[in-house]
Amino acid sequence: FPVFEIIDDSGKLLGFTETDCYFEYRCEPGRHLFLTWGEGEAFIEAELAPGKTYFLQAWSKFGLVRSRPGFAPVAPGSDSFRELQKRWPELTCRELNPEKGADYERSRAEKVKEAKSEFEAGVKAAKVLPPDEGEPAIP
Repeated sequence: FPVFEIIDDSGKLLGFTETDCYFEYRCEPGRHLFLTWGEGEAFIEAELAPGKTYFLQAWSKFGLVRSRPGFAPVAPGSDSFRELQKRWPELTCRELNPEKGADYERSRAEKVKEAKSEFEAGVKAAKVLPPDEGEPAIP
């Protein structure tokens, strides 16, 4: 699944979810809205504190036609966080190819706008990532 940050009226492609992989995104503290989609959209609304590292998890669920995204914050102390800590050494960090990423971002601009409109209209709710669910360092 693609993962975007919605900024103003457009989306910034951050990366793609892949099995046994992760990607990093460094950003300013403050409010952020993250989006992914497959058969349907999923949002995370985050309030990020300075000097913290936050973790989001994406997974596939069966849909009618194609996979539906699962998308959620990973809270420190949770079972998901403990599992991440165990698996971290086995995961591969992926980087987005800037040229291909820009092409994909442009080709999905309308999809991002539609998803943002649905979110703002209350059609889709976001999971919440509060500022206190950050860690001072990676696992």
